[in-house]
Amino acid sequence: MDFAAALIPLMTAIGFAVLIAIMQIVGVALGIVGLRKPSRPKWAAQLGTVLNGGGLLCTVIVIAALVTQL
Repeated sequence: MDFAAALIPLMTAIGFAVLIAIMQIVGVALGIVGLRKPSRPKWAAQLGTVLNGGGLLCTVIVIAALVTQL
């Protein structure tokens, strides 16, 4: 039972890492598309920046949560 309880923070961290990775990849892709094609709406680059910032913020939160769990 203790082993299963110990896996919960690890699985949560892995889930957040996957979510952060998806946010970063989509953010970078939107940023590149928004900046390379001037005819595209400006919101693509702005959304990419927001997603990258959100991904970085989530990374800081997850690292802080993991450090406090150790």
